[in-house]
Amino acid sequence: MEGKFDGVWRESPWFLTTPPEPRSDAPARARVSRLIDEAVAEVPLVLVLAPPGYGKTGALAAWALTRPETTAWLTLTRSHTDPRGLVGGILSALTHGDRSPGAATARAGVSALLGRDADPLRAADLLLTFLAERDRDTLTSTLVIDDAHLIADPASVEILEHLTRHGTEAGLTLVLAGQGGLERLLSRARAYGRSRTLGAEDLSMRAPEIAQSAQHAGHGITDAEAAGIQARTQGWPIAVHLELIGRHTAGERVSLASTEPVLTDYVTGLILGSVRPELAEFILRVTTCDRVSARLAEELSGRTDSATLLAECERAGLFLTRFVDGENSVYRWHDVFARHCRIALRRDHPALAVTLDSIAARELATDYPIEASGHALRAGQPETAVEILRSSWLRLVLESGAETLRERCVTLPDGWPDDPEILLMRACALDALGDPPGAASLAARAQARHLRDRATGEETRVLAALILASEWGELAAAADRMRELIESGIRLHTPYAYLLFVLGLAETRLRRNPAETMRLLRAAAGEARASGLTELTRWALINLRFACVYGGQFRAADALAEEIAAHVRNHHGADEPRPADAPGGNHSTRALEWDEPGHPHVDGGIDRFATGFTHFWRGDRAGTRRAFEAVIIRDTSATSFAGVARVLLAVLAAETPDPAAWTRARRTLTAVAPREYYGVPWPLYRDLGEAVLAFAAGDRTAALERLASLDGREDVPMCQALAAEVYRRAGEPERALGALALIGPGNRVSYLRVSALVTSALILAARDDHAGAHDRLERALDAAVPQGIRRPFLAEDPDLLGLLEAHGRWGSAHEGFLASLDTHPRGITAPGTTLSAREREILGYLRTTLTAEEIARELHVSVNTVRTHQRAIYRKLGVTTRRDAVRLRDLTNRG
Repeated sequence: MEGKFDGVWRESPWFLTTPPEPRSDAPARARVSRLIDEAVAEVPLVLVLAPPGYGKTGALAAWALTRPETTAWLTLTRSHTDPRGLVGGILSALTHGDRSPGAATARAGVSALLGRDADPLRAADLLLTFLAERDRDTLTSTLVIDDAHLIADPASVEILEHLTRHGTEAGLTLVLAGQGGLERLLSRARAYGRSRTLGAEDLSMRAPEIAQSAQHAGHGITDAEAAGIQARTQGWPIAVHLELIGRHTAGERVSLASTEPVLTDYVTGLILGSVRPELAEFILRVTTCDRVSARLAEELSGRTDSATLLAECERAGLFLTRFVDGENSVYRWHDVFARHCRIALRRDHPALAVTLDSIAARELATDYPIEASGHALRAGQPETAVEILRSSWLRLVLESGAETLRERCVTLPDGWPDDPEILLMRACALDALGDPPGAASLAARAQARHLRDRATGEETRVLAALILASEWGELAAAADRMRELIESGIRLHTPYAYLLFVLGLAETRLRRNPAETMRLLRAAAGEARASGLTELTRWALINLRFACVYGGQFRAADALAEEIAAHVRNHHGADEPRPADAPGGNHSTRALEWDEPGHPHVDGGIDRFATGFTHFWRGDRAGTRRAFEAVIIRDTSATSFAGVARVLLAVLAAETPDPAAWTRARRTLTAVAPREYYGVPWPLYRDLGEAVLAFAAGDRTAALERLASLDGREDVPMCQALAAEVYRRAGEPERALGALALIGPGNRVSYLRVSALVTSALILAARDDHAGAHDRLERALDAAVPQGIRRPFLAEDPDLLGLLEAHGRWGSAHEGFLASLDTHPRGITAPGTTLSAREREILGYLRTTLTAEEIARELHVSVNTVRTHQRAIYRKLGVTTRRDAVRLRDLTNRG
């Protein structure tokens, strides 16, 4: 039913939420730490801004380790720059390693607000609430955001300023480190004196610090020599470090020039020339990638001792930062150093550079497709880059990598951005980014190019149709064709788990075969689990739970809620999530969506909607309202689960005698989409809601006019079942039966079957076919009891009440269930008396054929207790027999 494959929050990899270890050869810079301490104590926003090589990350990491308070850390990547990615990254940082109930609640609440069309500012507010409510002894009061210069989105800037303005109450201070530009973006916070900036001048090394650094490395220099180095380098920490290494490894004094060729020569001649040849060759090869694990380094270098060599580089201060999580280590080269190593390699060994980029592309293709495609392009292999995208674009769209996918597609060379297949990838990326018109335009261009040259790959074309199709027939054709491709046995580029998942989502929207939908999503979950895709497993299970609910298998959905909760407990935080743009480390999918298991998050509120839908058919009106209102609040889209929630809330309102509730419900229906989107005929749902409200208000004519739009429609089985209820009460039994006949065999799921059987039983009773009516009602009970479906039996309708009472006397295999039905929760009253809850419950059993002993067994009480309550009921109602008590109950209910 959901029309989008929305990207939502994923937990950031541990190495992005862990402060890097300071270099072993780097002395603590007390002056810089003191400056940071002073700034943090004064203002809620501290900017640490300087060009590359000024040691921003190292200085902040060393400062964080000396603080008595916990300091949260987030290293930004391109995937964090949009508002949802930024808030998700901050959530990851603030709750890193925190498995407390409060942190779990914060994760669920924040991620629930990060779906499409939601306002990330509200998620930021929830983060602040979480911080404010935490124990002050464990409170994370400072958050360092490294590489913050990557943020350019105005909405992301607004979030940072929002956290700055309101974070004080929660005890939050932001420290943003990056290159220039942030001071201009965050102008409002700076204008009100709520920020302080530490710049290149503050971070530049003074002569005494240079001398201290040399002393720390075991190589003393004079004050004059330190001053000379300071003058030549202007205190640029990376230049100082390079000169100190060169001075004491090569015995030379080399001054740095500002031009890149000279710096490249400096890096290769002085730095790499100062280490043994095998280590220099290792560095040149492994700096092919900015971030590496030992395994990736082994592939690039061909050396089995890569882990040892990486550790040696880190210990020697060779521009390598290590991120550690237990036994896992990921290393990141300093950007400037790695870039000049690559320049030198391409200059001196161009063929080797191409080979290494090809190896990187191959090794990273499965887990880091954007990074891998970049290496393929650097190797001059655009066809390889396209092949990588062809295998991974669907996963990127599903996993919040749509923006990086779009950027990669438009930067492909040689006309590739206008290739029909690439155009479709771009269209799906734009659709996930909330730009349907742009997506439609690109899809149309792809179609035109395809018709001209027939170059579009069918797999991509069909998958794009599953995402972009807005008409039911188009979506059905794409789903059928995808099933044929899967079953054909031909090699497909997209991993099988993702194919099954996206096909299952399409079948959910089509609503034509709930059993097949559940089979596909269960298979997707199993395939994902077998492939180690822990978060795709969870996402598939969550959508499977919805499919089970919509397919009428409420008990199975209950069990799935427990399975999802167990999966989250077992896997969340155990694996390293996979960012769309960062290689290295252990590989697993990122968190696709997050929420509290059982009443969560996800994809326009799919899990909350499933909960509300279950409550609706189980007759829990309060629970229905809570769940559906939460869906609506968190998702303002007109074409999502919120639309159906609005319609069912209207049905709920129509079952009350409150005109104000009808008015409110009618107002919310205006937000339901006015036309069909993504295979869902929204106008029909809206007409149903308007019809039930009109009938509740006594406007029979308007109700019937609205329901006329459903005539002949087999694609909205739930609407037909609910419409049949209105038709019967409006005195149109033939039209009611006609609506029920449109519910095809594949859609006769439990709750629709129960509703249809109750409606047809009432029609037969009105025609004096009492045997037929009781047979239908008993069959309805047969279907209702296993799933706990109660709503069709709870309408405050005299005809229904009479039939239920008669059925109790007629005899039923479900007398306990019948007895538990109470359409008047206020109870039955006589002048000056009120029955207790237990007395009302026992009175319900009195209308069945159960004996006192059998009632006692049903209620797990003694026979004497039943008889005591029975006597109290007789006394309060002024009767002397069971038959008179039941008769008075009938009369009171009818009144």
